[in-house]
Amino acid sequence: MANASAVNLLELLDNVLDIAKLDAHKLMLEPVLVDMAALASGVAGIYRPCAEKKGLALTTQLSGLAGLRVWLDPVRMRQILSNLLSNAVKFTHQGEILLRVELLPGDAGSGTLLIMVQDTGIGIALEQQGRLFTAYAQAGDSRQGYGGSGLGLVICRQLVELMAGSISLSSLPGCGTTMTLRLPVEWEPTPAMEPPQAIERRPGLLQAYDPILVVEDQPANRFVIGQQLETLGFRSVMAEDAPAALALLDQGGRFSMVLLDCNLPGIDGYELARRLRQHPALQWQPYLPIVAISATTGIEHQQRCLESGMDSCLSKPLQLAQLENILALWLDHHPAGEVHESAAIHGESFDAVFRRSAGEDVSRFGLALSQGDWKQADHYAHRLHGAALSAGRSELAATAERMQNALRDAQPDQALLRALQEEADCLLNAAPPSP
Repeated sequence: MANASAVNLLELLDNVLDIAKLDAHKLMLEPVLVDMAALASGVAGIYRPCAEKKGLALTTQLSGLAGLRVWLDPVRMRQILSNLLSNAVKFTHQGEILLRVELLPGDAGSGTLLIMVQDTGIGIALEQQGRLFTAYAQAGDSRQGYGGSGLGLVICRQLVELMAGSISLSSLPGCGTTMTLRLPVEWEPTPAMEPPQAIERRPGLLQAYDPILVVEDQPANRFVIGQQLETLGFRSVMAEDAPAALALLDQGGRFSMVLLDCNLPGIDGYELARRLRQHPALQWQPYLPIVAISATTGIEHQQRCLESGMDSCLSKPLQLAQLENILALWLDHHPAGEVHESAAIHGESFDAVFRRSAGEDVSRFGLALSQGDWKQADHYAHRLHGAALSAGRSELAATAERMQNALRDAQPDQALLRALQEEADCLLNAAPPSP
């Protein structure tokens, strides 16, 4: 409860700051060439699990976007789509949600980006519709009790106007809502690529892309992700924290994607994503997709990822199919046959890395308890949880999760935490489960 309240407060403060910047004309757009189809699919993919949990279908309809990129600010576009889809999921209890994105052709190299979010939700009364785009207003009694600050649509309107576009809505109570955006854009053809070769996928045949930057502080997780990428034919470069990742860019490193753990020590993944988006080295390079990888789940986490400049989210433990799908979405990676999860993550070398790194996490967890440093203890419990999931050690993962839950109490029970530490140590030293 306290964690959710803190996230809601941070979201409110971020929204208030955005409105203040917009009102003072101090918020500047940073347009780059973006694959709009991939961006829209990525945002929809983040909200789809939330929709499906409510029994809703969330589908995308893309038209006129193949083979081209548009000039726009991807961070602000994700913010707009996130607000619209979040509202659609929140206020729809049965039926479906449709995200439609279409490029309407204009003169050479220009056109109108049409975006529609349609839902079959509770709808909005006509007399309330005008108030939705006014700060701190919500649409009457029908939408009370759903949470939120009422600022999201205000920000959408002001961002759309900053982009020289328009936003409108059509709605009837009980019949759903359609939000419609029209944005003037310029576009360029996507650079031609060599046709993909039908090859047997194996580590020795690497894709002709810049390497994937993996920012992950847990050695066992780095090992697994590196092996998975190699199995899919991609090179990887590892960084264990934010300073190491930023140093790689400072040194002229070029990457085709960033896989970013959100729970990094010191500068966390959310803040690192913001810094990457502002990094001078990236201002003159092709758009760099940033994908969150985290054992944390939930809509608040997903919204934080989008608002910090990330493009999509993957949950730990990473599944090979998940990883392949995100590579296909952002890098035009063409699958070339079936691969098996076991080829990527099993073997004695992984077990050695896992036991060493997880043992360090358990020890450092105990040290943090001795020092009364609950934040640091939570960090190592979180690391242990993610590593155990990657290793298929479900009992150990469950114990690490109980550690985290115990630390959320206002006054953590040290006796319980010590008992959980001992339990984790015993489970870690037990023989791994049979595959």
